[in-house]
Amino acid sequence: MRVLGSLLRGCINFLSPQGIENACDIQTPVHEIILPENAPEQAHNLAIVQITDTHLHDEDHVVNSGLIFDALSKAEKQLNVQNIPTEKRVLVFTGDLVSAQTQFAKASVLSDAEAFCDQLRQHPGFARKWYVLGNHDEMHPQIEDIKALLQQAGFERLRHDSFCGVDFSGTPDYWETAEAFDDVFLDDLIHRVQQNIFTVILSHNPDWVDHQEGHKFLEEIREKAFLVLAGHTHGCQIDIPLLRKFILWNSKFKSELISGFYERGNGQVYVSPGVGVQHQLPHRYGKKAIPEIPTFILKSS
Repeated sequence: MRVLGSLLRGCINFLSPQGIENACDIQTPVHEIILPENAPEQAHNLAIVQITDTHLHDEDHVVNSGLIFDALSKAEKQLNVQNIPTEKRVLVFTGDLVSAQTQFAKASVLSDAEAFCDQLRQHPGFARKWYVLGNHDEMHPQIEDIKALLQQAGFERLRHDSFCGVDFSGTPDYWETAEAFDDVFLDDLIHRVQQNIFTVILSHNPDWVDHQEGHKFLEEIREKAFLVLAGHTHGCQIDIPLLRKFILWNSKFKSELISGFYERGNGQVYVSPGVGVQHQLPHRYGKKAIPEIPTFILKSS
């Protein structure tokens, strides 16, 4: 594995200009999600814009706050073209605002994250803003500062809420806060999922979807959730199909949940490759690793 890793890094470094260009080319795909026939009327045309895995740390990073905000502005323009009003727009952030590696986890390197959150604060283009934390946020020594930045940007940390007839729930990070998948939280969530078939779950790490590790309610939550939005994987970041199971370092279980839509139970799971990069490897290659800020528009059947 070490030899394979060295060869891979050597190839990537050789091709680095293209990889950096790919990492900076953030796409803004729009996905229509068809609602069941008995969905509440107000859910029609509800738009959810997802940002995930920004991994911001300073202005010298290849993918900075300006690039991300330009892509977000493009996503909003697409909603304007479709005549989606502000009062039917939700912005969600599914974790890893910054990186927790030692060299980046210092007080002096939150400047780009601060700039990004300040831009979001000044931008009233969404009726609701929610966030969940990622493993890097949870590991960061300045986690309280990270939560404060997101709060100042107008985001609420999501546990359970509802909007336009849709139930929204946010999970803790599955790696760093496994103890937070406690019976009280899950009992509350499964009750809401059972009572409301239009439940959207925000989760940084999709591993829990296929690997419940003894949590008695997770399988039923997965089976009954209408839509799960996650990130964390970076779409492998270096997406080489034959090597995916070796280079998907962001899954402890080598899950198939890498990027895009997956059918589970009565609904769908969407894993976004996000917009940032691992800082030791500021490149992206391959179809599943294309950086993005996706939009999901709920449509009546």
